[in-house]
Amino acid sequence: MRLVPVFLWTPGPSRPTAWAVLAMAVWAGPSLAADPAATACEVRSLKGSAQWQQGARQGAVQAGLAVPAGMELRTAKGARLKLHCPDDSVLVMAEQSRLLVEHFESVAGQPRMASFMLKLGLLGQKVAPVAGGHWQVRTPSAVTAVRGTEFLVEVDGRQATQVHVLSGEVAVESREPPDGSAAASEPFSSKGVQAQWRGEAGPGIVLQPGQGGVRCQQGHSCAQGRRDEAALQRLQQRLALD
Repeated sequence: MRLVPVFLWTPGPSRPTAWAVLAMAVWAGPSLAADPAATACEVRSLKGSAQWQQGARQGAVQAGLAVPAGMELRTAKGARLKLHCPDDSVLVMAEQSRLLVEHFESVAGQPRMASFMLKLGLLGQKVAPVAGGHWQVRTPSAVTAVRGTEFLVEVDGRQATQVHVLSGEVAVESREPPDGSAAASEPFSSKGVQAQWRGEAGPGIVLQPGQGGVRCQQGHSCAQGRRDEAALQRLQQRLALD
């Protein structure tokens, strides 16, 4: 909501006409300077074009756009979009990607709680290290959890997920294990990933730098492959903002 001046003509008692100015709160699209407490991240830069959607509302993305929980961003062909979050974490969306901000809380002195849903495309992240809380990225076939790290997540047209780590650690788990159990139907509901972070045995994989990426397919367990430097460089090039 923003305050927009609306000019109304009213008859005055001493003059035939008089103007009164009324500031009315009207919806004029997402705010470019929203309350930080209610904002997940902010679009810091955009190359090409992108669209936002929140409920029945939608529009073109602009630099400075506040992105609250519940908003989905979609990048067009050839586009790149950079998000900066209140905790100084950074996300970069490659072209033809779809990202939903499911939940974000980052208040000084309290654990950070962040959850994103990557529906399609490639997402690069540099997650600022903080004490406690959760940072999760879910996809149609996997859920990842980190504390502070730099990693890439990609979802292809068949809903398969690939995860690569550049620094730190990422716990990865299938959203639909072959045993039929539900790994993560809602944000922060993945018991296997959380068990990994507690140092307990779990169905997930903890991925570290220098290791091969993890691939997850719907209805299957996640599997770790060999590291492919050329493929990793191609992914990073797709996220370049230059």
